[in-house]
Amino acid sequence: MNNSSNNSSSSSSRDNADKTDRSFRRRRTTSFGKLSQFFQTGSILGDSGSVQSALLDLSTTGKLMTKIADSQRRGVESLAIWAHNAGNAAIDDVMQQTRELYEIFTDKELQFARQYMHFVQQLQKIADAERAVKDAKENVIDLEEKEKKLKREIGKGVSFFRQRRGGDIYLLKQKLEEVKASRERSEQILSDLRAEMEVIKMFRFRSGMQGIADAYQDFARSCQAILVV
Repeated sequence: MNNSSNNSSSSSSRDNADKTDRSFRRRRTTSFGKLSQFFQTGSILGDSGSVQSALLDLSTTGKLMTKIADSQRRGVESLAIWAHNAGNAAIDDVMQQTRELYEIFTDKELQFARQYMHFVQQLQKIADAERAVKDAKENVIDLEEKEKKLKREIGKGVSFFRQRRGGDIYLLKQKLEEVKASRERSEQILSDLRAEMEVIKMFRFRSGMQGIADAYQDFARSCQAILVV
């Protein structure tokens, strides 16, 4: 009876562990999928992700790095105080040296987090550039709608069943020409802005990604110098 109960408990534990592992893999795959799409294609408005969601994940990583460094510092400080008050000279001596080492290490962690976030903010400018293009496109669409509406109004004004006064028709046509000219200017602005922002987007992407890579390399060298004896 006990063997049956133990087997059942063991099977349940394995099932729970498998479920947890599968859940973790799904979350990890989704997260890496979003970032992979952004890093490989620079896609801003893709079907399965956006630059904003990618940057949110990256920013969260930077904030967590800062919190980790702060937590490490507080933990080591508390441990050093405990060691000092424990009345064991050997433990106290080791812990005081360890605290000095961790002070240097956490300073490098915080420096890395600042550099990392600086270059994430450079990537944020990609979204700003995309937003400028989107606003310009919406302006063109608005002017196209106004142009269509004025054409309908003019068409109604000269219809057999609804005759507008000549002055009204003239004003509508004048307004139509103004809107048409504005629409053409806006289309040219949109075309120029798209070309300009594509160049800027690639520059900022390259600068941001290279900066993040350099920050990781600098931090790795610091870890090597501080922690490897």
